Amino acid sequence: MNLTRGADFWRRWLFRLPALTGAGLLAFSTFQIAWNASIAESWPKLTFHMKYPPGHVPDAGAAPTWRNLLYGVFQKDAARRIGVQSMLYRSAIHWKQQAYWSLLGMSGTDNIIVDRGGELLSHEYVADYCQFDPGGMQATALPWAERIRELQDFFRARGQMFLYLVTPSKVATHPEYLPAGFPCPGRAYDGQKMEIWRHALRQAGVAFVDGPEIVRRALPQYPFDLFPRGGTHWNQLGAALATRASSAALNAQGARLPQLEFDFTISHDPQGVDRDLLTLLNLMYADASYPVPVLTYRSQAEGPCHGPRIVELAGSFIFQINNALQHLACPPDIRVYWYWKYRAIHIGDWEHRDAVPDERREDIMGWADIVLLEENEQMLPGSEHARALMAMVKDDLQASR
Repeated sequence: MNLTRGADFWRRWLFRLPALTGAGLLAFSTFQIAWNASIAESWPKLTFHMKYPPGHVPDAGAAPTWRNLLYGVFQKDAARRIGVQSMLYRSAIHWKQQAYWSLLGMSGTDNIIVDRGGELLSHEYVADYCQFDPGGMQATALPWAERIRELQDFFRARGQMFLYLVTPSKVATHPEYLPAGFPCPGRAYDGQKMEIWRHALRQAGVAFVDGPEIVRRALPQYPFDLFPRGGTHWNQLGAALATRASSAALNAQGARLPQLEFDFTISHDPQGVDRDLLTLLNLMYADASYPVPVLTYRSQAEGPCHGPRIVELAGSFIFQINNALQHLACPPDIRVYWYWKYRAIHIGDWEHRDAVPDERREDIMGWADIVLLEENEQMLPGSEHARALMAMVKDDLQASR
């Protein structure tokens, strides 16, 4: 009888253990957040230290307006901002993401899609490819190309060089990576977006470097993809090929950039941008063994060193090109206005901060020998940073006519 009672006692406690564990973790998190928000300010050495998961970007949060309260926007945002203050948050994210990945073969992150062979795709690139409207592109391509031509003529008339660079989309390069059965009407128009855009650029007389075509032509020549399996950006080789094409286009305008040569070895240990989407999945474990090139660069200056000053209005693909440019015998001095809002300069590594409007204008209009405008094919026609550049020089353009 006593043995039966003892077994019942332990059975009840084991049944209650999950609820007790959850309550204990909740109580600990509440205490830890309250401590860090109040008492720990007086005793910083006793602060509970936290490590945020990759991809977390602190922000001001949603305002407590009636609309935000009515639709639950404020409540959801507050829960997210409070939750990330818990020491358990990072571990909880890891466990959730690992369960999606290992048990379901899916991504637990809304903006990352797991496709065939474990390839990772950014949702925004998938949406652009799958929702492509050739009629809309036909109507807007030439007017946008003509506006870029105006920028080209404006800067060249001021004695500055101008280059327009189109960078590739992983999804548009590899539509075969989309999951089987994925709804994608844009498949019927595969390749037409860049065909329309190239025709518009040539018709408008814009000098451009065609990153998507460079990658497409190079793919059969190498034993690995130019887009890494766990990343959304091109790898070192894709960027280096585009760098050489960009240098040649600028040298045709008098830039005198040295030739860039390179050799490569193959690594199965991707790092940094070669696994940017995989890192954002916040997994505890993932098979990250896939081939990526590691480049060794060679460059020799002919005559005295002359590193031109370049201002770039660009997106995230530009940084791999800039890393390649740093290996030139006489590397250029580069200032990047990344999506217009942020400024990056190279000081041993890339240093980022918010852009200052007056400083940005002076860099573009006064400091730069070369103005480089980059747009990814996913954004076409019309990126926000290109629109912002056009708006900034609008008065000067009208005055020059």
